[in-house]
Amino acid sequence: MWIYKNLRYHNSFIIADFNSAYKLETADKKWALKKIEDFDSISNSLSITDDYDMLSSDAEEGFIYNKVTNRKNFNFKERYENKLIAKIASGDFRRNITYNFLKEKKGNLK
Repeated sequence: MWIYKNLRYHNSFIIADFNSAYKLETADKKWALKKIEDFDSISNSLSITDDYDMLSSDAEEGFIYNKVTNRKNFNFKERYENKLIAKIASGDFRRNITYNFLKEKKGNLK
């Protein structure tokens, strides 16, 4: 259908084993990766801003990934999230609920 022609699909994943965990967020063919230190949550919205640990090399026009400390204030969520879709999906609202629940139960989740 013509309405899906320009629709881009973004997604978030938590990838973990017994030693470490990462949050991977995709925006079309671009991606950002963030190491999870204690806990995190995902929903139907992008949540990685400028706190990523790695970006795809084509995340920003002319951007060259040298070091995490040399980010040049690039905000993945701001750059790639469709604000209208995010508002309709209520992803930030739902992510905040689960994130705050995990924060409250940190160290005592049963």
